[in-house]
Amino acid sequence: MIKALFKRTLTHLSGMVMGKIITTALFILLARILLPTKFGQLVLIITLAQLTTVIAELGLKQTYMKLMGEKTRNRLIEFGKIFSLRLVTLVISWFFFGLLNLFHFLAFDYFLLLSLILLPSALNSLADAYYLEKKQIKKVSLKFPLIASTVFLLWFLVGLRADPKLVLFFWFLSSMLISLWFFPWQVLKHLTFELNALQTTLKKTFSYALLTATSLAYAKGDQLLIGGLLGNYALGIYGAAYRLLDTIALAPNTLMQNLFPLTARKGQVSWSQLKKIILILTSIGLVFSLTLGLFAPWLIQVTLGSAYLSAVKIVLIFAPVLFLFFINAPLATVVQSSEWVRQFLPFGIANTTLNLLLNLLLLPQFGITAGAWVMLTTEICG
Repeated sequence: MIKALFKRTLTHLSGMVMGKIITTALFILLARILLPTKFGQLVLIITLAQLTTVIAELGLKQTYMKLMGEKTRNRLIEFGKIFSLRLVTLVISWFFFGLLNLFHFLAFDYFLLLSLILLPSALNSLADAYYLEKKQIKKVSLKFPLIASTVFLLWFLVGLRADPKLVLFFWFLSSMLISLWFFPWQVLKHLTFELNALQTTLKKTFSYALLTATSLAYAKGDQLLIGGLLGNYALGIYGAAYRLLDTIALAPNTLMQNLFPLTARKGQVSWSQLKKIILILTSIGLVFSLTLGLFAPWLIQVTLGSAYLSAVKIVLIFAPVLFLFFINAPLATVVQSSEWVRQFLPFGIANTTLNLLLNLLLLPQFGITAGAWVMLTTEICG
């Protein structure tokens, strides 16, 4: 089981790495050309898109894979119910940002681009669960490289113009094109918008909805607070450091996605197998963490340039955070896919609340360094 799990994870990870290489190249080019202030504005829009997509998803991906752990379930019918509710939350998210923008929350062009990106994001993100549950890992691994390479190609054709709005539009266009191939469109005949059916699905996903919203607030809330309290320049520096952490954290995140369908089925993963997985990830995480810490100054200078050298101290604090990501990944997956998820929720909410409160208290006085230390503190507590 462990060998098969890591084989699927490596297949999935290889595609994710390909996509990440291309998106990291885009990120480096944008960071170097836009410089911290404008790059911080771009990070804000991307963070909003990620937050909205995951929160509006309501934990439906985990719910679907958990349901498919019951052998009597019909794949397309269950996915149709899940996707029906996701379309409702997509419309609600559009409505929410429309109301918010009445108060000029975003410039209209950024608001429009954000709204457009939310559609293919909803399609492609939820479809991940469909293919992961079917163990069609290669298809999932190809999605992100295809999107990223299409964006890069379109941007290259217009001369790599230093326009973040253009890059965002290309991201929307590429994501929509890939969704034509990636999304299981046959599910449309199983859509149902009956109120009782939607309520039943919502009840099943409630715990996962709270869990994913809490997890995302924990992961992205500091960036929103930094942007609001310290401005776009500080967010640009912090966001650059966080993107490096996020790139390397692909490994534990990918394993979590492949482990979830297994742990959702009772008896598929034994305690001895879980201990071996944790031991392997701990060893890998230690290597990655030490490497990141040792080469942080060189990595920032070579990739982002001297304008981002103040991000080095953030990356150094993030190095042990990365190590904890590797350790916590399998444990979090077991909890999320089990009946313990409701018992775990209060601890997750408390840790997220602690993270946000500490950031609110410490960011104004100590700057972005406090944000990094808060993340390390709450990762230890979590």
